[in-house]
Amino acid sequence: MDVGLSGGFAQNRKGAAMVEAENKICTPHTWIHGMGLAAALHMAGAVNNCPSN
Repeated sequence: MDVGLSGGFAQNRKGAAMVEAENKICTPHTWIHGMGLAAALHMAGAVNNCPSN
């Protein structure tokens, strides 16, 4: 999921919850540098099923 292109944090957290319900990992994605990278890193820290936690 790309935070900047797929609905922002709220939509991505919903997606991460659906992924977690299936016992899968969630890996935020970005191809944008700067703010997009910062957003992806914040998303990675905000969800429970991301490998960075």
